[in-house]
Amino acid sequence: MMDRRDRLFLATSIKLVIFCLVSIIVTTVLTVIMGRLGGEGKTEYHAMFNTASELEDGDDVRVAGVSVGAVTGVDITDDGKALVSFRIDNGVDLTPGSRAEVRYLNLVGARYLALKAGTPSAARLPAGVATRANIAWRSPVC
Repeated sequence: MMDRRDRLFLATSIKLVIFCLVSIIVTTVLTVIMGRLGGEGKTEYHAMFNTASELEDGDDVRVAGVSVGAVTGVDITDDGKALVSFRIDNGVDLTPGSRAEVRYLNLVGARYLALKAGTPSAARLPAGVATRANIAWRSPVC
């Protein structure tokens, strides 16, 4: 038979286990949400710039200040322009009127790629289509 002290210890132990399980679940959910670890696919786009100085692999791609992807490559073309490759979440719709700009992230000089939405009613930018905007073409990425 359990005395009062043993029952109190058992009740406290059960409460501790429940607290730990809830903490682990909440931490996991927050990690998935904040770290964008969900299974949402990405789409790769490429943009041509006259200059993309200091833009590097891994730099943020943002829409209205919200991170939606990352720069995956910066290459120099034969005519001296910068070809920037980047991946963004499939939920971000780029249209033929969309624009891309290289902007300063902070006072140290870090950069990010800012995307501006085109006309909301326009069709999504299809694969392989060149536009008058800086966004050149896209290819799906798993």
